Amino acid sequence: MEFNVDIIDYLGKFDNAIFVKLSVSYEDKYYDAIFYYKAELITITVDPKLEKLLGCLIEESEGYVDLMYKIVEKLPPYESLLTQVDKLNLDDYK
Repeated sequence: MEFNVDIIDYLGKFDNAIFVKLSVSYEDKYYDAIFYYKAELITITVDPKLEKLLGCLIEESEGYVDLMYKIVEKLPPYESLLTQVDKLNLDDYK
């Protein structure tokens, strides 16, 4: 099981965490995802259509660990990005 990932946008920071919009490709289809990371924590939320196709949560999928490594390798270090991104504008999501 192979996932590929591209960074679409740095959405901003909130409560010392950075939100990143991603595109995750699997079997030649693209799915939106949000990657959340801070100094001691990383997590991802993917389009429910992808999890339905996989038949499980993304965290339970065979390619999850490799996907997370691919994401982390593409991102600047947390400490440097935290000073560069703006605060997340929650008004955009009301």
